Amino acid sequence: APSYHLDGEQTLFGELADICLHGQVRSTCGKLVDVKMREFVLAAEKYHQGLSTLGSAVGMVLSDIAKNLACVKQLVEAEPEARKTHRDFMQVELDSGRHTPSSDGVSCQLNSGACQLQWLLRGLEMFLLMLKLLFDGVPDATGKAYSQSLQPYHSWMTSTGVRALLMAMPGKDSICSRKSLCPKLGNFPKELEEAIVRDVDRATSVMLPMVRLMISTCCEFGLWESSQA
Repeated sequence: APSYHLDGEQTLFGELADICLHGQVRSTCGKLVDVKMREFVLAAEKYHQGLSTLGSAVGMVLSDIAKNLACVKQLVEAEPEARKTHRDFMQVELDSGRHTPSSDGVSCQLNSGACQLQWLLRGLEMFLLMLKLLFDGVPDATGKAYSQSLQPYHSWMTSTGVRALLMAMPGKDSICSRKSLCPKLGNFPKELEEAIVRDVDRATSVMLPMVRLMISTCCEFGLWESSQA
C-alpha cells in the first residue's frame, strides 16, 4: 500500500514539540528568554505520556515527575496571571518568603512551588538528554544522561538504585517500534520508525533548551538547591 499519505502523521513527541514552540517567549532578536507556564505544564504532561510507553524501567522516575508536576500545575491554575511565565512563577516564589539561605546557597521549603519545580526540571532534563543521546547513537546514553543531569542531586544509595533501574531502559530500536507513540502508524513499521526518529529530534531540540533555560532562571533567582536527596 502507498505510504505517502502517512508522511504528515505526528507521534506524541511531535505533539510535544508543537506545544513547546507555542510556549516559548523570545526577545525581539529571537533569543529564548522565558517560558509560558501553561504550555510548559501541557508539555510536561505530554512528555510524561510519551515516557509512560517505555516500560516499567521508568516507573519510579515517572512517579516523581507526576507528583512534582501536579504541584506545579495546581499553582499555575490557581494563579494563572501571577504565574503566567516561568520568571513570573519564580518571582512569586521569591516574594513568598518561604525559602531561606543555607550553607549550600538556598533551602527551598519542602512541597513549595520552587522545590517541586526544580525536581520536575531535573527529571525532564535527564529523560530529554537520554533520548537525545540514544537517538544520536551515543554509547551508554542512559548512564551518561543520568550522570550529566540528575545524579549530582542524588545520594550514593539513591544513585545506585536509579542506575539499576535505568539499565532496563529500552534502546532506540525498541522505542521506534512503540505503536502507542502513534497508533495511526501502528501497521506501518517503517513509517512509524521514521516518524518517531523525526519527532524525537524535534522534541529534544525544542524542549531541552527550554528546560535548561528554566534551570538557569531558577539559579538566577537564587532558588536552586545543590544538596543531595
